[in-house]
Amino acid sequence: MKKFVALLLAMLMVLANVAALAEDGNDDTTQVTQTSGMDIVLRSPVPGKGTASAPVFIKTYAITGQAEDTEAISFTETLDFDVAVPEGATNPGSEMISVGTNKNNKQVVTIDGTTKNEIPINFPEYKTAGIYKYTIKEKDGSTQGVNYTGKSSTIGVSVYVKWNEDNTALVPTANVYIGSEVEGQKNESIENKYELGSLEVKKEVEGNLADPEKKFTIKVKFEKKENLTVGTDINIVAVAKEGTSVTTASTVTAAELNGNTAPEVTLTLAGNGIDKVTFQNIPYGVSYTISEAAIEGQQEFIENTPAAQTAAVNEAYKYAQDYNTDKTEIKADNKAPKETVKNIKNYQEPETGITLETLPYVLIMAIAVMGVAVLTLRKREEY
Repeated sequence: MKKFVALLLAMLMVLANVAALAEDGNDDTTQVTQTSGMDIVLRSPVPGKGTASAPVFIKTYAITGQAEDTEAISFTETLDFDVAVPEGATNPGSEMISVGTNKNNKQVVTIDGTTKNEIPINFPEYKTAGIYKYTIKEKDGSTQGVNYTGKSSTIGVSVYVKWNEDNTALVPTANVYIGSEVEGQKNESIENKYELGSLEVKKEVEGNLADPEKKFTIKVKFEKKENLTVGTDINIVAVAKEGTSVTTASTVTAAELNGNTAPEVTLTLAGNGIDKVTFQNIPYGVSYTISEAAIEGQQEFIENTPAAQTAAVNEAYKYAQDYNTDKTEIKADNKAPKETVKNIKNYQEPETGITLETLPYVLIMAIAVMGVAVLTLRKREEY
């Protein structure tokens, strides 16, 4: 009887161990978690094989700031992953997992920024039974506008390797998790953000000689950060008074932004309250500069003005002044700036030498001269 009870207890312990392994991902079904951020798909192992079936994690992006009525943002980038044994862990063997493709001793994966990307985890052939622990950490990429500082960029992987029933082969099963394996945070997601902004440019004129329909040539230059790559085009939306045009450009392409010369868009805007141009879907980190050259012929007006009045005319007749903004970055606290290029044109009285203090005396002298002239004419008539 005692032997029977001992045998029964031993069988119960074996069943408990099998159930524990099943909870760690050794079931016969495919488990799928959320489809946003970096999620996990667990797949059952292949019985009798020395390698684990390939779990995958799903990589996606959250795109913020995309303008309405524009085509879906599309871009790709290549990410590099670090694979390591976590600090404090001791694996039974030296076998290592890998991710994606080995390129120049780096484990890289090409990601489509607009779809779910299933990235398989590649397992080695294990030679020793036991529990193996690994971490997979995503490195920052080089795409302008992508925020890589998400909630977490580290994936934990536990591989449980045991002998099959016949003791003829090692069978591994894998548990992939984000966060703490003990806490079981399998449904928690990691998310890279692709952040976009906009820029509005318009014209304003004022002054008693200002012409609201006069067109001004304004140039807007865009520059990306060094060592980063722009993945998407900047969209241009132009609004102009009926019968006129403000620009012939419709986009600033990613190829132009990634070229050796910063692209520049030419605008012809009037200060009529209608003309304006909006640049949409600008990745965070891209900078812009706005410039307007002096209008031809107006500088001569200033140079021909008496020196005493030059400063005043410069202030009153700013059509002739060069306009340049500092290089300004599109970012979280400046994600939708509105720039107004303003010109002033006022009438400036010419210098005559007459002041209010001398005016009465000048009038008296004029009246006296007129009186003398009248008397002279009368005397001639008498003779």
